[in-house]
Amino acid sequence: MNNNPDSWMRLKQIAEQKRDVTARRYANLATQRKDAQQKLQLLLDYRLDYQARLESASRMGIRGEGLRNYQGFLANLERAIEQQTDLMTSLQTEVSAAQKKVSLEHRRTESFQILDDRRTDLADSKDRRRQQALQDEMANRLHLKVVG
Repeated sequence: MNNNPDSWMRLKQIAEQKRDVTARRYANLATQRKDAQQKLQLLLDYRLDYQARLESASRMGIRGEGLRNYQGFLANLERAIEQQTDLMTSLQTEVSAAQKKVSLEHRRTESFQILDDRRTDLADSKDRRRQQALQDEMANRLHLKVVG
């Protein structure tokens, strides 16, 4: 353990900064994932709506160009859903990795705090022993003066 208090504090600050940066990154990725999930759900809902419109139009006898337009649009929508699903998978992987990193940095910061607390406790204990030794010495001198 480094005995230089400035170096120790700098190490603690770096650990806290890393923890904070990873926490912000995690929050950012979680927000992106939530937004992507909402967009995917919108696309899925839109596909259901458009499929219902196609079925309704088919019952009414749509043909030719109108049918091709519906089918083409649904094919584009399927591609968009596939891309959004891929994005969701990628973001989920990133969010999981970021969450693990946040936990690691949090544990590291807690470790520094525990070590710092131990250092403080040790210094306090040494100070108490030193003060007790001084008090004992003074009491002993006083006793010798009274007895002598």
